[in-house]
Amino acid sequence: MVEEYNRKLHFYQVFDTDGKQLNDIRFYGMTGSGIYQSEFGIIHKTDIQNFVAQTIPSNAHPSLLLQPYDTQLNTLYGQFTPVAGFDLGLTIEWGDDIDFSTGRQGKVTTLVPTAEYQVNDHWRLTLDYTNQKLEVDNMEVFNVHIGNFRAAYQISVNSFLRLTLQSSRVGVDRSLASQLLYSYQLDPFTLFYFGYSDNGYRSNSLQEFKRLDRTLFVKFSYAWQL
Repeated sequence: MVEEYNRKLHFYQVFDTDGKQLNDIRFYGMTGSGIYQSEFGIIHKTDIQNFVAQTIPSNAHPSLLLQPYDTQLNTLYGQFTPVAGFDLGLTIEWGDDIDFSTGRQGKVTTLVPTAEYQVNDHWRLTLDYTNQKLEVDNMEVFNVHIGNFRAAYQISVNSFLRLTLQSSRVGVDRSLASQLLYSYQLDPFTLFYFGYSDNGYRSNSLQEFKRLDRTLFVKFSYAWQL
């Protein structure tokens, strides 16, 4: 059951310091809310991109500088809370994107499901997955899969412990990364971070994951009050 909805229209243009137009962007959409603390929306975006006056990656194709690109992207998203403390979400995008390596315009699709569970006053679990695929002339350019898992434990008002695991796959290449972080707030202005991280990968030529590095780190943050 829909309880409220809104329609919106936004448009803006981006220029460089010499007054040359870089982007002409327009958003059309509708958002709403309903039962189970749900939120949803659908957005249509058009963007005329001009790379002539922009700084592009060194490995980008020179043809990017020859013409503007008229792209359109659609976004459909939703989120709801079926039970207290448990949130589910889904974002789907489809439309146009640019293959920088060839300078050609193709079709992109992105799928992002998410889940978050507040177990109790101390534990919070978060899981999300991203799959993005780009095709040009019906040929696949890339197909990326990224998964993230985070488990956070609130030890006290001033400290928490968080474990992060990330897995990614592009074609046959896979990588894994992990991080364990402890944070302690000494006072409203002072924060300490202690952590460990590592990562590894496996390519088509490797049968097992190869660990790239292991890192122990300490960070200190202080907010100066003027």
